Amino acid sequence: MPALRSRTQVAEVVFNTLGDVYHPDAAKGKEFNIEPTMVQTIEKKIQESNAFLNQITVTGKASKNAQIINTSPKARITKRTASGRRPTNPMGMDDRKYDCETTEKDALISWEMVDDWRGHTDGEIYVEYRNAVVQAIANDQLKVGWWGQYSAATTDQALEYLEDQQEGWLAYAIRVAPEKILGVVPDATAPRGYTIQTYKLDAEDPSADFKTLDQLVYHVRMEKLHPLHQERTDVRSIIGSEMIQRESFRLYGISVTAQERNQLAVLMSNMIFGETPHVKSDFFPRRGGVITPLKNIARYYLMDSYRRRAAEDDHNMKGIVDYNYNLEDHVINDMDAFAGWHPDAILLKNPLTGEWEPATYQRTGSAVTTWKV
Repeated sequence: MPALRSRTQVAEVVFNTLGDVYHPDAAKGKEFNIEPTMVQTIEKKIQESNAFLNQITVTGKASKNAQIINTSPKARITKRTASGRRPTNPMGMDDRKYDCETTEKDALISWEMVDDWRGHTDGEIYVEYRNAVVQAIANDQLKVGWWGQYSAATTDQALEYLEDQQEGWLAYAIRVAPEKILGVVPDATAPRGYTIQTYKLDAEDPSADFKTLDQLVYHVRMEKLHPLHQERTDVRSIIGSEMIQRESFRLYGISVTAQERNQLAVLMSNMIFGETPHVKSDFFPRRGGVITPLKNIARYYLMDSYRRRAAEDDHNMKGIVDYNYNLEDHVINDMDAFAGWHPDAILLKNPLTGEWEPATYQRTGSAVTTWKV
């Protein structure tokens, strides 16, 4: 085991390795631009750090804003002509555009964390450092993706789910295609720009709109997805944890024999609802729902916008500071292949009181009952 190094020596290992990997100025504590090819490496590491992010589309763009190119085939190219063959563009183009916005991702690695690395090798120090920064960025990307609703000039650090960072996937879908989201009723006079139509989900109550989660998922898939996408085998469901938990409790409650419980265990491990395989995502709203091919969910970043500076700050921050800056956007590539329900639209019955209750989200130590800030 190598001798313990000082905090400054550990920091120098980090800076020198950043200089070797990205840019010589990193070793001097100066701000530097990262070449697009290296940005792709960073983005790949961020994706690989999270199982869900690793399944969606992350694409570098050469322009800050431009038209969204839909990679799902939307037009037929197979035909027969008597004369004058004319090729058809299978890829879809519509009036939607992306617009990458400025994003600051500034990490502090405290001296207490650095102390844990003092006995590590150079390679171990850098991997620990890189993973700490990458994981924090990945977590925030998912928070923005599922909770982001608008862009504030100066974001509120008290908003744990980054609702004011920029528009995420759910908010994007609500804005450009509200008819795809169950529970959204456009209303220009409402503070949100829409109102919520609620739906009751309960297997026992005759007044419920949906008896089971299977019924809800199947309804949204068949009613909200375009017919060309309804039977696709790569369509997946992402469902809030509270709804999954309720479904599990319901099914286990009606299972009596050991064989039934074993069969249920297999069913829940496969997680298929409404003939749609389920995938999990960190930070997904507890009663939200999305049905789409995962590659249809996208995050764009401006390739030549990434700037970074890492430095030792012993006086103010008391640790290593890593300033990251780039431009990015969250979009849905093909709205025809996207559907879901609003996180505030589903009412569940309280098993103790028998009352229908809306979702409750925990923010900054207090409970609120809306997904919107």
